[in-house]
Formats: sequence, structure tokens, C-alpha cells
Amino acid sequence: FSFERRISVGDISPNQLRQACADISTKLETASEIILRRNHSLLWHITDEHPLQPIKLRAHPGYVRSTYELDSISRLVLANCDMSEIESSWDLSRFYEVGVKGTRLNWSEARQQILNTDRHAMQFDMMGNSKGIRRFSIPITAPDGKLVALLTVAEAAVPVRDEIIHIERIRSTLESTKKELELHSENSNTQ
Repeated sequence: FSFERRISVGDISPNQLRQACADISTKLETASEIILRRNHSLLWHITDEHPLQPIKLRAHPGYVRSTYELDSISRLVLANCDMSEIESSWDLSRFYEVGVKGTRLNWSEARQQILNTDRHAMQFDMMGNSKGIRRFSIPITAPDGKLVALLTVAEAAVPVRDEIIHIERIRSTLESTKKELELHSENSNTQ
């Protein structure tokens, strides 16, 4: 028995995505991932772990997780959905806060978090998710502006010496990689 799944990431080749993750991982000495939205779930498409990072990820290619924990990846994916789609097809009573406690959110609180998310900018949670992983996520979009994938940096949610410098270093790396990937996608569409 074998199972194959075709995954489209705009006009960006799997090799370009793997190379982008490898470059980020090498530069930042962290894990880097490509995460896709599949219906109500998140699908890990590519992961690249740096040998010196102090964590091992549970999420590897093919891993699927729900969008109900409102961490940076869920917020960013949901912010790129139509609110009417979420309200008509998600279980609105299942959303919960990021972190170890994972406090349940009523729909109005969850909705406000989603609406407050800048769907074009990097999102992150310094405290980390329920598994102790802190992710910095940025959207990769098609030329028409639709979300294609998330590009992330994943690291242990441990204190850092200078948070502002740490965040800006990651932001700069993700934004420049995003531009390169989207430029390639745009060039592929015009040819």
C-alpha cells in the first residue's frame, strides 16, 4: 500500500523551498519549515533542523495539526481565511490560547485575535506553544495575494539575551527569503 499526495506551492519548486529552509536553518542555527493549510488543518511540507539547535521537532513532513491553538502559525493561516468560512465550518468552541495552560477562548476572543493579526507580516509568540516551541511565521503568497504557504523558524522557547535584536534578525531573514520565493513565483507566472 502506498499513498501519494500532490502538493502545490504556487509556482515555487520543492527544491527552491528545501533550499530556502536549509539556508535559513544554517544562517540562524534553528529549524525552518514550510507549512501549508489543508482545510481545517496545518500540514508540514518541509522541515530542516540544524544539528546545533537545542530542540527536536515532533513535526516532520506529513505531520498534521489542527488550527485551534492560536499560536503564530494558526493566527496567520486563519487571518488569511474569510471570516465567514471560519464561522460556517470550524468548531468555534475549540479555540484556545497559545502556551502551556492552553486556556479555552470563547469565539469572540478568538475572532478578535484572528482579526488583529496582520496577515501580511511576520507573527511570533515569544512564550512558545504548548510543546515549548517558539515559531516565527511569515506568509508566502501567490501573485494574486492568496496564501500559498507559511515559512517559519522554529526554536526552543527559552529566554534570549536581547529580544529585540533576536526578533529583528529572524524577521530580516524571513522577509528576504519570502521576497526571493515570491519573486520567483511572480516571474514563473509572467513567462
